[in-house]
Amino acid sequence: MKSLLLITAILAGCGSDDPVDAEGTWTVSTVNREDDCNIGWNVGQTSQNVEVSITQSNGGESVNVDINGIGGGVVDLFLGGNDIFTGHVSGAHLTATREGTRSNNMGNCTYTYNATIEAHISGDTMMGSISYRPATNGNSDCAAVECVNVQDFSGNRPPM
Repeated sequence: MKSLLLITAILAGCGSDDPVDAEGTWTVSTVNREDDCNIGWNVGQTSQNVEVSITQSNGGESVNVDINGIGGGVVDLFLGGNDIFTGHVSGAHLTATREGTRSNNMGNCTYTYNATIEAHISGDTMMGSISYRPATNGNSDCAAVECVNVQDFSGNRPPM
């Protein structure tokens, strides 16, 4: 019985969803993937040295992500406003979203783009993607904007 309890305790420790420490200033590089939404970006184009600031709260579970500098300006221009991404960290996985405010039209379809960051963090390295998807008013003309554009990224922060 004691050995069963010991094995259970060991296995429970291995599956921890305690959030990793994601906080800090990260330097990332991005690459544009397929332009499914026809927004006009160049597939394969890269951006280097993009500064990303991450803060955590609520025992590390809640996260705010701010893309700084020119990269942040481009995201702000595309999505509208200058908001930050908000989300959560579970184990080594970070998810954060930002709702766009810049209105677009196609026929009777009105839409904005929302963006979602999905990242895996291991020590002082991070890799993942940012997905951009339209949020529509539901009009039948919106079928033409059912798409997703993705940027992959990887980066690091100074050793903690």
